[in-house]
Amino acid sequence: MTSDSGGKQPGPVHDRAMRGLMGGGLVPVCAALGIAVSPRARSLGETFTRATLTTDLVLQDVDRIVHVECERQGGRTIVARMLEYRGAIMRKHHTSRIDQYVVVLGGRRVPSVAGWPWAHPFVTVYLRDLSPEAFLTEPATAPLAALAGRVKARRGAALIAAVRLIDAEGGARRTELLDHTFVLAANGLDRPTIAGIVEEVAMTIESILDIYRDTTLGQAMHEEGREEGREEGREEGREDVLVALLTSRFGEDPRVSAVAASLAQLAPAEALRTVLAAATLDELL
Repeated sequence: MTSDSGGKQPGPVHDRAMRGLMGGGLVPVCAALGIAVSPRARSLGETFTRATLTTDLVLQDVDRIVHVECERQGGRTIVARMLEYRGAIMRKHHTSRIDQYVVVLGGRRVPSVAGWPWAHPFVTVYLRDLSPEAFLTEPATAPLAALAGRVKARRGAALIAAVRLIDAEGGARRTELLDHTFVLAANGLDRPTIAGIVEEVAMTIESILDIYRDTTLGQAMHEEGREEGREEGREEGREDVLVALLTSRFGEDPRVSAVAASLAQLAPAEALRTVLAAATLDELL
């Protein structure tokens, strides 16, 4: 979520991935996370007026409102922010019951609201406490599998299973779900592990580019592969493609050009896998 009064920064990559994941598979993703909603649940959008608060998910489910926030880590600020979000939702949906959930993708714990007399209770879901198998029943929930469980080897195996499941059964959402999978996996696995898994599941440069085939990145890289010319021109084209990939994953950032120039020195396949394995732009500096 974003706020102009001290909340999270606009558009972190894991937020965009989680919004896309939940937006495309609202009911199964909520069910896999233990958030009980009926098949009639529908998204109500993400932005609220006044403080310009943007939620990760707010949905109408029969006679109640369900609000979900996704956090890379726990931390003390989430308690106050959940109350702020609750107030914004109440102003817009004042006759409905409101149930709130925090889904923690990474490590730290969320403080108990018992220590905050003004806070309102919410349910915290720690993905590390859930079983990877719970998310491997269908492609819509598979991107979360690599964040479940506490054993690194088990999360790695879950990422392999998720990629294979989505590749085989993802259908029209295959490209989107594979992108979400690698974005989210970086919250639970380190870059060398992810890069090794990319190799293990035989993701060639062509199959990686397939994830981005309908984007400017994919079109540019395929065009680069067909073109012939001076090495200098090819290197400049590769930088443009990497700028497009970095911007697509991490948003606009003045450091993107410098990172792209550095990555362009690598072989194309290695550069792409390096970007896929990073959770933030800072990891590539």
